[in-house]
Amino acid sequence: MAQEKQFSSAQMGKLRVLMMNFINKKVRQYNLSSIHAMYIAVFKKCGSLSQTDATRLLNFDKSHSSRVFRELEEKGIIHRANKEMQLTREFPESAAEKSGTKKITFMLTDYGGKVADEITGIYKEWQKVMFAGIDRADIEVYNKVQNKIVENCMLFLSDK
Repeated sequence: MAQEKQFSSAQMGKLRVLMMNFINKKVRQYNLSSIHAMYIAVFKKCGSLSQTDATRLLNFDKSHSSRVFRELEEKGIIHRANKEMQLTREFPESAAEKSGTKKITFMLTDYGGKVADEITGIYKEWQKVMFAGIDRADIEVYNKVQNKIVENCMLFLSDK
């Protein structure tokens, strides 16, 4: 039984690496990485987001999200939805939130929307590759199991 769990974990890790490699190759034309693609996909789904919200949704650390947001903004993929707020060393987002002032939110630019559409297609292409030859019912079971695993892990970590 322990061997099965170890094998399963190894397979999950291998699947993640394969997916990231696939996405990296596809988004390279936009000078992006699979990490950028994950953030862009979240923007497409949610509309506008603060760095704090994106960090929570993707479960990355703050410094990582700050770097990705800066890079996406520099590439013209996202822009500040509330332009009067500027991120500076003196007034970072966390200070804005603590002081009760308006949260700094970002959203996709027109160009970012086009890139997001391409990324959506890339994720769909990966799903076709990943689930080729697998019955729809088995895919549904896989998704339920995967969701339960995530739920278990989040519950366990929230108690720590």
